[in-house]
Amino acid sequence: MRLDKFFIIFIIFSLLYFSNLNSVLANNYENIYIASFNLQLFINHLKNKVKNLFFSDDEEYKEKYYQLLRNLAQLKLAEQEEIFNKSFELLKKRFPNAKEAKVFANDLGIIYLQKIDQVTNSAFVVDNNWLLVGKVVEISNNYLKVRSLNHADFQFNVSNSKGEFLGLAKSTGLNYLIVDKIDANIKLEKGDLILTAGNDNIFPPGFLVGEIVNIENSGYFKKIQISPLANFGSERLIILQ
Repeated sequence: MRLDKFFIIFIIFSLLYFSNLNSVLANNYENIYIASFNLQLFINHLKNKVKNLFFSDDEEYKEKYYQLLRNLAQLKLAEQEEIFNKSFELLKKRFPNAKEAKVFANDLGIIYLQKIDQVTNSAFVVDNNWLLVGKVVEISNNYLKVRSLNHADFQFNVSNSKGEFLGLAKSTGLNYLIVDKIDANIKLEKGDLILTAGNDNIFPPGFLVGEIVNIENSGYFKKIQISPLANFGSERLIILQ
């Protein structure tokens, strides 16, 4: 289910974030999406084909069933690895200094990454689906310290998918962010995607933060609650700068 949601986010984010790049690069993203979607359909087709084997009393058929499941799992991992590698390759066209780093600790909204050379304090972090995770706040001799969107009192500018500036998003440390005092004339609905707006010396514009899960109306203003979409439990993240 998570991967299906990723497909939707992936194509929307590609169109939004890379809208200023040439059409050839945009077509590459669309080709990756289509290929991944077709492979997903193929896997689902195979699953339907082998379901009947599970209900057979024949041990040989049961063994074939479990072997097919193992093969499907390996195919799934290979598919995700291919998507990650191609995504990372294309991402480096926009951020040539992009680096992959392993996570070795994650606690209370703070993520510790393995030390990578030539990383600056302007660096920020996304997961392998390019969803915003957080910002590098400390560079030591042994690790990189990242403040994630799940850490309390993290603030940065956000906009909606139309590029309309909404205001300052504030993390709560409770797995959601809030933005208050939004112009009541801006149309917002639950499920709308929220992106970084830039101009805050924290994140560049166009990176997907999360989706709206609650909206409060109070006179001339609105207040929204945003649920981050990044995989904060990922074993590897991408550093951009």
